[in-house]
Amino acid sequence: MSELPSKPNASDYAYDVVPYQSWPFPQTHPDRLAVMAKLFGMKPTLIGRARVLEIGCAAGGNLIPLAQTYPESEFVGIDLSQKELAEGHSTLKQLDIKNIQLQCANILDVDHRFGKFDYIIAHGVFSWVANEVQEYLFRLCKSLLQPHGVAYISFNTYPGWHMRGMIRSMLVYHTKQFTDPREQIAQARGLLRFLGDSVPTKDNPYGAYLQQEIDLFDQSDDSYLFHDLLAGINEPTLFHEFVERAESHGLQYLAESDLASMASCNFDKQVDETLQRISQDIIQIEQYMDFLRNRTFRQTLLCHRDVSLDRSLTPAVAAELHFASPVRAESDSVDLIEGVRARFVASGIAVGSASAIIKAAHVVLSEAWPEWLPFETIFERAAELASLQNASSEETSLMRMKLGEHLIRCFASRAVDVHSSNPTFQAFVSQRPAMTPLARLQAETLGYVTNQKHEVAKLDEFCRAVTRWCDGSRTIDQIADQLRDAVVKGTLACPSRPMKTLPPDANVTTHCVRWAIDQLRFAFLLIG
Repeated sequence: MSELPSKPNASDYAYDVVPYQSWPFPQTHPDRLAVMAKLFGMKPTLIGRARVLEIGCAAGGNLIPLAQTYPESEFVGIDLSQKELAEGHSTLKQLDIKNIQLQCANILDVDHRFGKFDYIIAHGVFSWVANEVQEYLFRLCKSLLQPHGVAYISFNTYPGWHMRGMIRSMLVYHTKQFTDPREQIAQARGLLRFLGDSVPTKDNPYGAYLQQEIDLFDQSDDSYLFHDLLAGINEPTLFHEFVERAESHGLQYLAESDLASMASCNFDKQVDETLQRISQDIIQIEQYMDFLRNRTFRQTLLCHRDVSLDRSLTPAVAAELHFASPVRAESDSVDLIEGVRARFVASGIAVGSASAIIKAAHVVLSEAWPEWLPFETIFERAAELASLQNASSEETSLMRMKLGEHLIRCFASRAVDVHSSNPTFQAFVSQRPAMTPLARLQAETLGYVTNQKHEVAKLDEFCRAVTRWCDGSRTIDQIADQLRDAVVKGTLACPSRPMKTLPPDANVTTHCVRWAIDQLRFAFLLIG
């Protein structure tokens, strides 16, 4: 990778004093961005061979897992915090990952020398920088994005931030008398507790809203409180104003990273019809939906203005995608006869259909879960399951279109996951289970691991102990041998759940190890 411009010393930077938690953000994953681009008619570069730039990469918690998973892609991250970057460089050295560069640089340092990118990610940056830096970010996306490249920019938005900004003003007023960041955080939390204890909530809309926000901040870590609410700059904007500014730089609105947030059909029918009637275009619909939801935060995707977008969400685009779904039949058996309605449910999500091909497809997906499958594989298996494989070419074409339309609609209601390429995890337990070196390192040193869906997975002590030996060189029995002494000595306790299903004469440690590895499988942590 070519050498990039460097940044002068930034040791006094605020993120050095209070480091921001460096997480993976699944909504920024280039696979997700590619899906949204494909849905609206673009031809994005798939993540397997892409160049990705992240602005504000912190310690690389978002980029490093991607770089390890996709060795033929190239990743560049910039940040001002030398402390966080040093942590990222340490991780890269331990893992010997070569296809990523973490650079100490200001946004204003990024120019043509960085080259072109298929994806540009700016999560938690836009609202927290000065106006001229925001404008530069737009220009940067225009100049560095490939023709079908996608930029992800998150930002605080109105109307929701009008109310949250009220709380921010209180906290900034109270904490400005303190200079130490840790003291500012403690004082901010103290004021929030005081407000929560002092303002009545019964028959008091102000008190009820205040308590709701306080509950949210109680669950947030110190870095969020310090860098979001107490930040020197935090300038929310209305969605349509953000889009107008992007358009002035030759960009256009593509989508949100979450299709469900764009679906007006998720409102009541009367609300949806009114939105369609009063809105002239997608920008107005999105703005009015922000008003209805009191939205506070957006994760918006931009592309070049000269790209021709197709917003019809045609069923044919499903043929280019992969699908997965945890929904299962509500009853023990599914009648696959055309016209007999069946219902599939999971975690508050329900999908119903009387279509034979759709019902069969959900059976196929539930049996394959957690693996995701190409559309054509789903269709072929479903047609065989429902005895439809001998249908005429016209009937087959209609069924394919019906299934594609249904799956995209399910994506908009979060009933299915959609991906642009093959899964990178292993959906079954092999003889010699393996996890990525990064996940094993995180299990040993952090309180979380990054799974193959780019999510945070939290493991109990026993599962973390098991991960140490899941490098693909040991069988399950050999992993159990490594842990047996610790279990016998009582320095490592077997979890209670597998003990309830312990077969007669079974080896306790081996049984618990098998259970733990199954947990790793369902946490999308196993690789081939």
